[in-house]
Amino acid sequence: MKLAIMSAGVLVLAGCATKIYPKITPLSDFEAANMTCEDLAEASAEADLVEVEIKRKARVDVDAITGVLIDGGIRNALAHDESKKELKRRRSSIDLARAAKGC
Repeated sequence: MKLAIMSAGVLVLAGCATKIYPKITPLSDFEAANMTCEDLAEASAEADLVEVEIKRKARVDVDAITGVLIDGGIRNALAHDESKKELKRRRSSIDLARAAKGC
């Protein structure tokens, strides 16, 4: 009985941990104003790497299965969607800065 209670507790705690997706923020006005075209190209390449990492993290693994068993995978899906939205905002801010500088 004690083992069953401890096992259930471990499963609940494991379900609380979501996958950790990379975080990326849009360029600030200061960054956009002070970055060169080369800097913006580097920032774009960095965004590409973040996109690859998001896709890699989205694969099915033990964390995903545990999340599905505990909460239907909702927390992992929310973290994934938020990371993709942040990436989109970053790319948009880079594109705006490139356009402003004529890159």
